[in-house]
Amino acid sequence: PGEAIPLEDLAPVPPGPNPPVRISTREPSLYDVFSPEGQLLGRVSPPARTRLVRMRGNQAWGVQLDSLDVPYAVRFRIEPALPE
Repeated sequence: PGEAIPLEDLAPVPPGPNPPVRISTREPSLYDVFSPEGQLLGRVSPPARTRLVRMRGNQAWGVQLDSLDVPYAVRFRIEPALPE
């Protein structure tokens, strides 16, 4: 399901007689993770303002920005794929 974008993250509305419609919701990211051989390992769903950098085994590492745009190193567990 979609989630509301916090007011501080919304793009400013330009002044003018016909301002564009401002998008106020977003869909969460969900990534499928594959091995080098092409086998589906699982999924990871990082929060907004997160960029994944490296994945290995059942872990993924990334950089997440807080409300002041300060970057933090974060680690996520890759959820196993559903059995076939």
